[in-house]
Amino acid sequence: MTDLFFTCDSVGYFSLYRNEPNSHSIHGSSLRKTTDAGQNWYPTYPTSVDSYLWGRLLAIHFADNDTGFVAGYLEKGLALNPLIFRTTDQGENWNLSYNPHDGEPGLTSIYFPSPDTGYAVGYSGLILKSADGGQSWVELTSGTEEDLYSVYFINNNAGVAVGGSGVILRTVNGGDSWAEQPSGTTSKLTSVRFLDDLVGIAGGGPEIIRTTDGGSQWSQVDLPTPVGVTEWPAAPVPRSIFFQNHPNPFNPTSTIRFDLPQGSYVSLILYDIHGREVTRLSGGYMGPGYHKTTWDGRNSDGREVPSGIYIARLVTPVYAKSIKMLLLK
Repeated sequence: MTDLFFTCDSVGYFSLYRNEPNSHSIHGSSLRKTTDAGQNWYPTYPTSVDSYLWGRLLAIHFADNDTGFVAGYLEKGLALNPLIFRTTDQGENWNLSYNPHDGEPGLTSIYFPSPDTGYAVGYSGLILKSADGGQSWVELTSGTEEDLYSVYFINNNAGVAVGGSGVILRTVNGGDSWAEQPSGTTSKLTSVRFLDDLVGIAGGGPEIIRTTDGGSQWSQVDLPTPVGVTEWPAAPVPRSIFFQNHPNPFNPTSTIRFDLPQGSYVSLILYDIHGREVTRLSGGYMGPGYHKTTWDGRNSDGREVPSGIYIARLVTPVYAKSIKMLLLK
């Protein structure tokens, strides 16, 4: 399960990640609905799913009992595409609300503080806003390249987004501008919620932080180990993921991101279209979590390379994948 949302005591939805091959992609997600408080679940599918290579549905949110949204990304070949599906009939029908050009970052969280106004966040600092009930979306300027994993709005104008390296972004003008707030942590923050206009909680990994002034100042919450527990049980380890570079096409720089489920030796090498090595972007042992590196369009000698298609290949002891990058000058 990747997300769960109940609109009332009996009606709820969850997105399920399927880690097995299917006719559209090596990744797949399905959306399920219950009308009896979770005793039984049945599939509910976006109507245009057959037109796309399926990916992951990472976030669900309903603005009211009828109108809801699922957000995530899909993989079309080597490209990563954000997407948002919208329903206005309690999940019986879903229609595509947002799906831009190939190579844009994926979405991880979506929230509507009112039926008309909604926000979505994703990788590489992506923030979207809708002012018409999710029928259309515009990209906002976040001011960060960090991956964002959760967004929450106290009202239509005041909200907080959190993400990698402890980043916290806050807006008080409906997303027109975002200011980074000191979080006191470098841990990845994957969730944020507010109990009222002032008190909010954010967390991820081993840490939880708290604010009592609407999101300007945050302090760490002590988490004592429960009696009799020496360590938390290990979670199932997912496979590594190598994301499409962004932007793509690009000139002269582009960011490459990958996710390691556990610490591993990594090789990330860039080749030209003929298979000749251009430069080595990463190498050696790297810890678990999200990593990113930037290529500046130069080879290992520091010389600029010509326009064309280049291949970035990520290799670990248990995983290997290549992506195509298009340098246009």
